[in-house]
Amino acid sequence: MGEQAKEQLKSILQESHEIGIGPFLPASWRRNAAYADEVFTRNDLMQSLEAFQHLFDSPPSFFGAVDWQVNPHLLKLEEELGFNHACDVRGKMAFLPSLQDVSSGCIQIPTTLPTINELLANPSVNEHNVHEFLFAVSQRVLPNGEVFCVNAEQEGIERLVIMERIIVMWKGSQWEFKTLGELVQSIGNDKPPWHQVGWAEVAGHAGHVAMQSLKVV
Repeated sequence: MGEQAKEQLKSILQESHEIGIGPFLPASWRRNAAYADEVFTRNDLMQSLEAFQHLFDSPPSFFGAVDWQVNPHLLKLEEELGFNHACDVRGKMAFLPSLQDVSSGCIQIPTTLPTINELLANPSVNEHNVHEFLFAVSQRVLPNGEVFCVNAEQEGIERLVIMERIIVMWKGSQWEFKTLGELVQSIGNDKPPWHQVGWAEVAGHAGHVAMQSLKVV
């Protein structure tokens, strides 16, 4: 993708959007990451990092784990590699993560909202009203706002009409759009709390996902 769509990818940065990396082999990561060792995790990240730097001549600012699948080696590497932030888990507010006795100083910005696919698993929701359900869920007042995860192939193509509807509703409300980096900047010098990372089931989603859990005191 980096070679075939080089100019399109570079134009994303030119439009002031933020670009980070995910796993180099997403399907393998989805199947194996939760139980993977340090070698698997490092090899995948380094391949992704190398591909990004070859394309942009600069390091990525963040990492986002596919399907919210993580392990303690990932958290350690995110701090070691100097990512500004990560978006690997589900939750409700920015935090510093701890998993299996491994703590990371790389701040986690969790996904807070359900995906469109998850909402559509509800019998009451369909392609014509899913944007209304998503808008209703997004009206909570959370410490760092809401974070929504979209997929380029689905929301960007197949469900573009749905995305246009929800964007119109959001822009017409009291909320504003931010990149994850801008969200981190808005936190300022206030150190986020430490939280454990656990595993949980999410309605409409197959399998378990990494989830922001108990606060570490």
